[in-house]
Amino acid sequence: MDFEKFTLKSQQAIQNAQQQAINGGFGTIDTGHLLKGILEVDKEVTPYLLQKLNCNPQTIEQVVIRIIAGYPKVTGGQLNASQAFSKVLNEAITNLKAFEDQYISIELLVYSLVNSNDAIGKLLQDNGITQKNLKQAINDENDEVIKYLYCIVHKNIMEISKFVNMMPGSIAYRLEKLNIIQRKQLARGYIDYVESDLYVKDIEIRNKEREQKKKKCDCNIEYNFDISENNDNKKNRFDKY
Repeated sequence: MDFEKFTLKSQQAIQNAQQQAINGGFGTIDTGHLLKGILEVDKEVTPYLLQKLNCNPQTIEQVVIRIIAGYPKVTGGQLNASQAFSKVLNEAITNLKAFEDQYISIELLVYSLVNSNDAIGKLLQDNGITQKNLKQAINDENDEVIKYLYCIVHKNIMEISKFVNMMPGSIAYRLEKLNIIQRKQLARGYIDYVESDLYVKDIEIRNKEREQKKKKCDCNIEYNFDISENNDNKKNRFDKY
């Protein structure tokens, strides 16, 4: 798997999940390890989203620990990814376009876990979390950050994109939808965005997605959980302002 598609925080969560599975003597890395990894490395975004949906993060984590304790253990052998875990990462990549994000964030991993057909998915669903209300909570969070940075801190869309996991064009679109500007083309920094390499990259990505949609090709993804390279240039929204 190309971990360049994941934010640094998401990579850390996956690496944490892998280490849990190894240290616990499990032969398989599963969705429980992933959710626990998310809760351990992210003390801001995920708890905020869970609380916004009337869930107690500590209670969720306690149940996750009990679920993990029920996973089968093995002695020796290579660590494999469960079918459910693999499906969650695949769906996270698929859902990237729907969120108009540049990289797969912690929020997107949680969003994909909600539909997991196992104990973790059931745990989230039983606590009233659906992909619909979680996506709304994520969008609300993004909008709050965008409004603050644009209206209070007076950042332009190019600068905001460094804090929020969105392309500048998507940020301009949100500003228009929030009635902060009349048209997205009037957003501060929009001209710089159109003249930048980032705009060219955005167009290339969208064109590639259209081509892939036409071909309707299914891609097999191989997983390599060795996350060793330096990704200091990845931006995390709560490294803030």
